[in-house]
Amino acid sequence: MTMMIICTVWTACEKEDYEVVPPTFKGFSYSPTTVHPGDSVRFTACYADPGKNIYLTGHKGYTWKLTVDTLDAGGDPDKTGRWTKEFKPYCSIGDGEPSYKLQIPALTKPGSTARLDFTANYSNAADGKPGVSLPNITADGYYGKFSNSTINSILYSSASGWMTFRVD
Repeated sequence: MTMMIICTVWTACEKEDYEVVPPTFKGFSYSPTTVHPGDSVRFTACYADPGKNIYLTGHKGYTWKLTVDTLDAGGDPDKTGRWTKEFKPYCSIGDGEPSYKLQIPALTKPGSTARLDFTANYSNAADGKPGVSLPNITADGYYGKFSNSTINSILYSSASGWMTFRVD
């Protein structure tokens, strides 16, 4: 009987883990790594740690933004422009690493450098500790750079990163 009471008290006193931890990233991967105008390229923001007690409100929390230099419609190399497009795909925590397939515009100027920006905004499933900031260090074999993953308020956390790549 005494053992049963001790086990009941011990189980009742176990602490639940409601700590908010935003995801941390080790960099980007993309395929194919040799990119040509008109190619479809899969970009992935690769986790170092997927975090815990966070979710994406309304299944939209990731923003992918692609910027490339383009030729004008007639192919005149003296008339250049900059193409920028933002994508906010339907997504959910638990879908794995954030990944999105983007098409490089066919009029992209060969030899130019393109830029991919990634932003992740999370809602905290428990009260977060504002000001907590976790470093994101690019690991060997990955591309780009991430700013620190941060708990911005008791309700929200965020992370962002960017990378550049050549369009041949």
